Amino acid sequence: MTTKIRTIFLGKKKGVIGWPPPDFDSQKRVRELERNLSVLKSKLNFDVEFVGNHLITDEIDVSKLKESIGEEDGLLVITIALPTYGYGEIMNFNIPKVAFIDLYGAYILHVPPSVIGLSSSDFNDIGRGLKAIDTVRRLKESKILCVGNVDASYQAQAKEKFGIEIKQLDHQILVDAYEAASEAEAEEMASELVEYAEKVMEPTREDIVKSTRMYIGIKKVMEEEKANAITVNCLGLTYAGALPIFPCVAFSKLNDEGLTGVCEADLASTLTQMLVGFMGSVPGFVSDPVIDTATNTVVHCHCVAATRMGGVEDYYEPYVIRSHSEDNKGVSLQVKMRMGQKVTHAKLNGFDEMLVSTGEIIGNVDIDKGCRTKVAMKIKDATQLYEDYRAGLHRVMFYGDLRKEIKDLGKLLGFKVVEEG
Repeated sequence: MTTKIRTIFLGKKKGVIGWPPPDFDSQKRVRELERNLSVLKSKLNFDVEFVGNHLITDEIDVSKLKESIGEEDGLLVITIALPTYGYGEIMNFNIPKVAFIDLYGAYILHVPPSVIGLSSSDFNDIGRGLKAIDTVRRLKESKILCVGNVDASYQAQAKEKFGIEIKQLDHQILVDAYEAASEAEAEEMASELVEYAEKVMEPTREDIVKSTRMYIGIKKVMEEEKANAITVNCLGLTYAGALPIFPCVAFSKLNDEGLTGVCEADLASTLTQMLVGFMGSVPGFVSDPVIDTATNTVVHCHCVAATRMGGVEDYYEPYVIRSHSEDNKGVSLQVKMRMGQKVTHAKLNGFDEMLVSTGEIIGNVDIDKGCRTKVAMKIKDATQLYEDYRAGLHRVMFYGDLRKEIKDLGKLLGFKVVEEG
């Protein structure tokens, strides 16, 4: 899908005293900026269409702009001269907005808390703001399937706050899809999974085939439901014998493909993975964090990890085919992530706060304690993280320092970003 951005240039007529001088040609500057936007568009990793290209120099232009507002996903407001006409009114439009100052055409302007404000010599910074608008659009088009209990109030808040639909499904739908899945296709996928693994340890061939068959079934259900995310009460259902095998491999493969698969029917982590992952164009690694205050390290541990943590166009990470650690059953992937990689972990706390910490991967822990994938992340202050830990057990780790991106998104979606360690 294409994100439609209405571009608005706040300029002035020739002869008007202000910034720049009276002989400033606003129309010429707009043409130059349009060329820059064309270059920027070619660099973005999402589809964008610029429409409108409105030059505002008086109240009549503001009135024409209001008549043109329609199906756009967001506004890009570039101030190229002072004094401005209609700035305050445009900032109050109920549409996601990025406000960019063309340096020396204007100085500091008040930006409302719900607007992404940029004053930068790097034109590429606009792309980050547009990515936030693209993320808001994608969220409104998203659907999460939850195989587990869904609180109706949480469901309603997710729709109101982020535009995301959450649908509860009975586990039998997954079982039926698993049983209907092609065993020959599952065999082929299992062979590929084994071929590219460093080695296979505990699982049998039968377990690996059952795991890829579960992936085929889950993917079919998601396609039929037109959903791009799923979270399952995998532990409870599998221990009760209601599911034929853990869906760990299924979630790993979904995350590799740019979809979202999250364990334990954890809707907060699912939403976190979607919000931050859409912004960063990377999957999330939902984890049980082990905090070491002596070394300022968090070891992110879980039995579900993508093998393309850098995104669907990036390299695969090495992995070992293992069992699910706590019971030594089923199949999971022990993924070895990149040393020196800058990373961010995050977690939604309710709907009004996003907890964030950044650091660097310093190693992959390989001991038979804890979950299979264990990634050591060096952070600034592990004691702060430990003493003020909240919002449930899980954190979601992403490749990249995504603090700016998360803060941009928070402005558009109305959540506060809190750095927790």
